[in-house]
Amino acid sequence: MEYRRVLSGVRTLCSSVSDRQRPFDGSGSDRSSVDIDCRPGAHRSARSGDVDAVTGMASDPARLESAGRTVDALAVSAAYPAYGPALIAAEGLLRRERDRFAAFLETALADWAKAVCAPESIARTAATDTDGSADRLARTFERAIDRFAASEGVRRHGWGWHSPEEWRNLRDALAQGGLLEAD
Repeated sequence: MEYRRVLSGVRTLCSSVSDRQRPFDGSGSDRSSVDIDCRPGAHRSARSGDVDAVTGMASDPARLESAGRTVDALAVSAAYPAYGPALIAAEGLLRRERDRFAAFLETALADWAKAVCAPESIARTAATDTDGSADRLARTFERAIDRFAASEGVRRHGWGWHSPEEWRNLRDALAQGGLLEAD
C-alpha cells in the first residue's frame, strides 16, 4: 500500500487503538516496515520528536497550520476512498434495522444540510460544547463544505453520487482492510 511506502521507517503514533491504524495495517499482514505506537498525547509526542507522524482528523492540518506549524498530510482517503458521510453495514443488519438506519441517515443528512446552508449557526452551537471559537469552527465548516459538498461530481450529479469505478475502489479497500468479504 502507498502508506507503507511513504511511512517506511517512520515512527507513527495512533492516538488510540482503533481503526485509525487500519490504513497502516493493510489486510492484517506484517507491518514491520512501519513503527506504530498507540498511546495518548499524539500531538505532544510529535512536537517533542518522540514520533515522526501522528494520525488525526481531517481538520487537524488546517488547525495546526493556522497555529504556525508546518504540516504534511497523507489522507486516509488515499487508501480508503470513502466519499462523504458513509454508512456501511451488513446487508442483513440493514434489512432488520431499516427504520433505525433510516432515522439515523435522515438526522445526519438534515444536520449536514444545516451545516452547508448555515455554517455560522452550526459553529455557534458547536462552540458552546467545545473550547473552540465560533469563528474558527465556522471557517472549518466552510473548508469542509468546499472540499466535500462542492466537488465537480456533486455539481454534475448531485451529492452522494459515485461512479461505478469509485464504488469498486471503495469495495476493494474495505475488503483489503478486512471490513468486507472479498468476491
